[in-house]
Amino acid sequence: MKFETPNNLSYKNKIFGLMALIVFICLASFFGYLEYQEYQGRKHYPIVKAEFNRIRPLPNAIPASDVQGTVAARAVTIALLYRTNVSYSAVKEYYDVELARHGFKLQEESEAYGRKRVLYTKGEFTAFIDYVGVTNPEYTYYFYVSWNS
Repeated sequence: MKFETPNNLSYKNKIFGLMALIVFICLASFFGYLEYQEYQGRKHYPIVKAEFNRIRPLPNAIPASDVQGTVAARAVTIALLYRTNVSYSAVKEYYDVELARHGFKLQEESEAYGRKRVLYTKGEFTAFIDYVGVTNPEYTYYFYVSWNS
């Protein structure tokens, strides 16, 4: 009497098993990569927070919100809304000097939807001002520092 071993798989079963293994490895790699990217954001959060705290706000500007921090897979942003009674040109002039002291360079100045925007960069860091105006009852300008990989 001859016995067949249960490990004797057909060709189709071997191909199916190989395909399932490849799919599993791809999914594990993908989710591992996402976790790694999230880790990069969490790792850079204290660095961005320290960079944000080094930049002194416009004198007499009153915070109109709590500090807002967001962490995404490849980005971290620390932001604050401010209320003041000074013009856009005075806000820009102040931050041109203050951000230059910390190594930021003016990249772009634009206007959209009645707002004036200024973008500064320093390596992987970005500083951004979104000036809404003194007539806005909630806040005058929005300032943030972010890191993007």
